Amino acid sequence: MKGKVCIVTGSSAGLGAAVVNKFAKEGADGIVLHGRNVDGLNKTKAQCIQNGIAEKNVIYVAGDITDAAVQEKLVNDTINHFGRLDVLVNNAGIMDMANLQNGSLEVLDKLYQVNVRALVAMTKLCIPHLIKTKGNIVNLSTGLALKPQPFALLYSMGKAGISHLTRCLALELGPSGVRVNCVNPGYIPGTDLMTRMGITAEQLKKGDEEMKNHIAMRAFATPDDVAEAIAWIAGKATMTTGHCLPVDGGLHVS
Repeated sequence: MKGKVCIVTGSSAGLGAAVVNKFAKEGADGIVLHGRNVDGLNKTKAQCIQNGIAEKNVIYVAGDITDAAVQEKLVNDTINHFGRLDVLVNNAGIMDMANLQNGSLEVLDKLYQVNVRALVAMTKLCIPHLIKTKGNIVNLSTGLALKPQPFALLYSMGKAGISHLTRCLALELGPSGVRVNCVNPGYIPGTDLMTRMGITAEQLKKGDEEMKNHIAMRAFATPDDVAEAIAWIAGKATMTTGHCLPVDGGLHVS
């Protein structure tokens, strides 16, 4: 990641925090954090500094990713502070376990606004800057976009759209030298994504035990595993575009 300036949405905790810390360890020139929790952003910023990046080279924007003003501030602050943008990681997202029968159109709308529309809006704002640097985009999809399940239908449907957006946008931006890829993580125990949904520790433990039996490697991926894949795609994988990479221990083939 040496020499690169990166925006990572949803990076105040969890998977996003693992990604920016990996970027800091790999020598990124600039990291722009985003999240709604200022305390979390300050904690992640401190971790990045401990991992080798200068304090002046880590900035953050706090706010809801669906807010157009927040999206614009993320891009404008990046260009004003660093003068360039090389990598956009569209990580911010929410989850809901609803299927079609027990879900609602309100749930669908909320998932769409955060997981799809905001991602598209951020990407559109960043494209002119990424063309200048021949940079790249990494979208976060999900293993549920690759393997149909009877739960989380509304969530999975939107994330499957992100996987296909990745492939289509790779064709659109390829002639400009911009790569577009996505990572499809499997189930990762203990992340904020689950606890924000109101799932209890007891429910998580039971679900973990059941889920492990459906994974080829009988082991869960960690945020660091996913961050490793994202750093490779964003950095060294210079001829990889239009690719959706599962990081799930083989869940998608089980």
